[in-house]
Amino acid sequence: MEGIKEESVRQVLKLVNVVGYSLALQKKIVRGLEVDVPAIRVYVSRKIRPLEALAVEHRIPESIEGIKTDVIEVGEVVALAQRLQVPFFGVPPEKRTQIWRPAPPGVSIGHYQISAGTFGCLMADAVSGDPLIVSNNHVLANADMREEHHAVKGDMILQPGPYDIRTGINPKIHKIGELDRWVPVTSDPAAAETVDCAAASPFGPNVLSQILDIGDLDDIGKEADFKSQLPLCKSGRTTGYNESKIADATAYIKVSGYHGKTCAFRDVFFTTQCAAGGDSGSAYVWKSLERGKVFMGLLFAGSSSVTVGCKSFHVVGRLKMKLLKGLPPAPPPPPEERLIEFSTDDGQTWEQAKTLRVRPKED
Repeated sequence: MEGIKEESVRQVLKLVNVVGYSLALQKKIVRGLEVDVPAIRVYVSRKIRPLEALAVEHRIPESIEGIKTDVIEVGEVVALAQRLQVPFFGVPPEKRTQIWRPAPPGVSIGHYQISAGTFGCLMADAVSGDPLIVSNNHVLANADMREEHHAVKGDMILQPGPYDIRTGINPKIHKIGELDRWVPVTSDPAAAETVDCAAASPFGPNVLSQILDIGDLDDIGKEADFKSQLPLCKSGRTTGYNESKIADATAYIKVSGYHGKTCAFRDVFFTTQCAAGGDSGSAYVWKSLERGKVFMGLLFAGSSSVTVGCKSFHVVGRLKMKLLKGLPPAPPPPPEERLIEFSTDDGQTWEQAKTLRVRPKED
């Protein structure tokens, strides 16, 4: 932060209702409009009004090291944001919770012990080039933490996620891959993570690279790409396709919802509100005129007023991945619903005893 010691700013985390702060100076917001006054943004779950109702020792100072503060109410930020009414376009959310084979990014997925999140995108191992399903730690690795472990390599990954399987989990039908790698999160505010991410190895040709309503990725975002008001889009399990803008390009934030604990993250970005519970893991994409569709990060948390993402270059670096090249294009939509057959007798015989919708018929 320009000319200011972050340690001085970090002291506000000890105050009641404070959930985070910007890691760069921002324009102060006055009556909903930005004015040309540099300020340190301090994020709170709620503002106490009148100010006199708040104990003096818990009031955010008007300035820190001579720089004005700007207190922004964002609500409680959680790993699986509360259900909100968010406009969507493209493939309806109710179809994204069904079984898809091959499965495209943008549909329901999850570790066998969670509820459901979103298949964010398909990347490649940095060395072997093998495809990897990418989403959040709390989607694919059951919110594994440094302090306590909740997942092991090889854990079963289901599509759709467990919450969306209404007839009981059957690994022969619902298993789409196995947990391969992840970055544990932490509840230690002094050791904040930069990512909530994980990757799984898919079984055979069961996945596609084209994100629903977005398409293939062409590039990976760099640090210099993260700027206020940059337009982004995402394709998620719950709210489908929608668009947002970066509201804060680099922030420190406390996020609740990790096995009853609050975890700390730094150098993450805020966008205008664009998600609901189950959208965690969605890939943020910037449609650049020069570079095509640029992967900008993974959506992992939100509140009633903001959505939070971890940055693309942190994600691919920590998971040792690169952009996927050469996966065959998606087949054209069939004229009728395709059905997958499966056995009802533990695989002893195969018969058309039951059917499940795989790719819904185009409306």
